[in-house]
Amino acid sequence: MVKVLRIFNITLIVLAFILLIMWVFSGSITGYFSYSLDSSEPRCLFISADGDSSEIEDIDLCCSEIQNLLVCEETDDSFDYICYNLKEGNNYYINSKTYNYCLKESYV
Repeated sequence: MVKVLRIFNITLIVLAFILLIMWVFSGSITGYFSYSLDSSEPRCLFISADGDSSEIEDIDLCCSEIQNLLVCEETDDSFDYICYNLKEGNNYYINSKTYNYCLKESYV
């Protein structure tokens, strides 16, 4: 019985340590694993307030642009997130792969 409790306590300590590390490095580690597991292609679509749209191929440029925006929220569109300052203004539509890349690289 004592041996079982000792193993249980050691397991809890290891689990607590892993959770602490995940909490401290939550953005980059979580983003890295999510990015690695996602097999889709990163996508970023810019839609101006006038309605003009263009696909942004450079994901680092996209991450840099959305870093300056106030809100990134989940959508039900073909893209997973919409990022904007004003809903009626310029919008960036990104998928989960792009969002997790930006998270992994500490843009978001």
